[in-house]
Amino acid sequence: MYLLGVDVGTSVIKTTLFDLQGSELCTAGRDTVIQHPRRISTPAS
Repeated sequence: MYLLGVDVGTSVIKTTLFDLQGSELCTAGRDTVIQHPRRISTPAS
């Protein structure tokens, strides 16, 4: 059995895999892009 830690930040998602003794087996990270919704303006009638 293993434990997987996941850190979802604002610019990077990081993961680390541990065994049950707490030893770090593997790490990985990936940059992310934050998308913000935009209001669509409509022309005045």
